[in-house]
Amino acid sequence: MRVCTPHCGIAPESGSGGEVYERELLRDLAGLGVELHILLARGKPHDDVPGCRVHPVWPPKGLRWPVTPFVFPRYVKRVWDRHGFDLLRAHSVRYVGPAALLARRRYRLPVPIVTHHHHLDPSPLNPHLERRGAAASHPPRTHRGVAPPQPA
Repeated sequence: MRVCTPHCGIAPESGSGGEVYERELLRDLAGLGVELHILLARGKPHDDVPGCRVHPVWPPKGLRWPVTPFVFPRYVKRVWDRHGFDLLRAHSVRYVGPAALLARRRYRLPVPIVTHHHHLDPSPLNPHLERRGAAASHPPRTHRGVAPPQPA
């Protein structure tokens, strides 16, 4: 399986929850044989992991989530054209999710998107970004491919 996954950071020395989660998850996926194409701001630190190919994006180091919809889509398309992929994966519905959704729609990519919804804090962004992002993402699955039970 080949996965394209845009990121704002996966630094080896980071203690930030999202970066630690992503860094370890990506390492484990690569260890299982998943071919990962990681979009990361040029100059951002990252581990060299077999099976993970980092594609540097502009702007260097200063990439923040509000600008990702303006930056990531063209790089997603570039990875699609050069390598193809089976899945477009975004760590966060709120932060990178809009860029992934825009890339899929703009370039008509025939791939599912998987996003992680883990923002439980109140925010004026919730009704706009998160609802749309979660609705357009592939349904959640467990490791066996069975949808988890939904609360009543």
